[in-house]
Amino acid sequence: MKKLSIILMTVAMTVLMTGCGKTINANDYVTVEVSGYDGYGTAKVVFDEDKFEKACEKLSFKDKTDEAKLVSLLYGSVDTFLMDCMDGKFTVEGDGENGKLSNGDVVVYKWDLDEENAKEIAGVTLKASDISTKVKGLEQVATFDAFAVVELSFSGVAPNGQASLKNLAVDGNMTKLAFSMDKYNGLSNGDTITVTLNSSNNTSYMIETFGGVPETDTKEYTVSGLDAYATKLDDISEDMYSKMDQQARDTISAYVANNWNNPSDLHGVELLGNYFLAPKSADVYGNKNSIDFIYKLTAVDSETGEDFDFYWYTNFHDVMVLADGTVSVNLTDTKIPNVGGWFSTGESFKRSGLTYAGYEDLDTLFNNRVSQNVANYSYENTVK
Repeated sequence: MKKLSIILMTVAMTVLMTGCGKTINANDYVTVEVSGYDGYGTAKVVFDEDKFEKACEKLSFKDKTDEAKLVSLLYGSVDTFLMDCMDGKFTVEGDGENGKLSNGDVVVYKWDLDEENAKEIAGVTLKASDISTKVKGLEQVATFDAFAVVELSFSGVAPNGQASLKNLAVDGNMTKLAFSMDKYNGLSNGDTITVTLNSSNNTSYMIETFGGVPETDTKEYTVSGLDAYATKLDDISEDMYSKMDQQARDTISAYVANNWNNPSDLHGVELLGNYFLAPKSADVYGNKNSIDFIYKLTAVDSETGEDFDFYWYTNFHDVMVLADGTVSVNLTDTKIPNVGGWFSTGESFKRSGLTYAGYEDLDTLFNNRVSQNVANYSYENTVK
């Protein structure tokens, strides 16, 4: 109920009417009714306006002219004015809430009376006490599984998978059910999506349309079945790891055969481990992952005839783990150290008048292949 504005109170005070010390107990004119269903009950105050109007008619005023002025300037009747001085709200003991009341709940109507204005303007003393009501007699309501018609499907490649939702109902009222998801994209296997039934809080609509209320208005679904980019070395199966190692060794052999004067000068190839890089964010532009196979190559010095060691990598990228667990990678799409050209030394060094692709030390190799990328990529290093 509204309160008198300052302006209206100022005007009203100029035509102040004085009663004869009458007292009105607001509790005498209201009852609390609870309707609905068990678990979905709503309490409301029912005000007996006829009874209240008759009670107000019994109030006497010293000056009927003043009363007439007040009625004209304000509300049209004394009872309407006094009703506007009475307000209140419901509270529920415990964890309940109005609109979702259950049998056994206790709901309390707490009055908020504008006693000052009632006294100063109408000369009436308003009083009231909290009204406590125990909820009972609410009927049980049927429930139904709203999510029986929900189908979620997933597409794309993790961590950028997408989800779509479909209502499978083809006829009847269940086709009217609408749902929303808290996530639609940026998904990986194992993520959870919460689906919410829209309009589930409209109990009367649900009962009228579906003959009951939903068993639940939310349901969680787990993302699955997405192909995914590998995020760690352990994602790569032993079989695929062996194939990548063999491909990397074949790449070294092919390079040496095509670029060294004496391919037989290569005396050894030893796998030392791997550098594995994964993006810190799904929004990182570039490779979705990167794995370097790091090798120690042993070659003969063309001048001294002694063996020396240097370091080499063969890089694979965008390794995927398919939905069936199979690991997939383009084995022929590799990167190896770049010798460089006229304006760049690239990834090479000179020894005894010859240029070798690769690195003389592991620290420089690690810096170029890992350290320069740590702003956007996390890494694993298994190099011995």
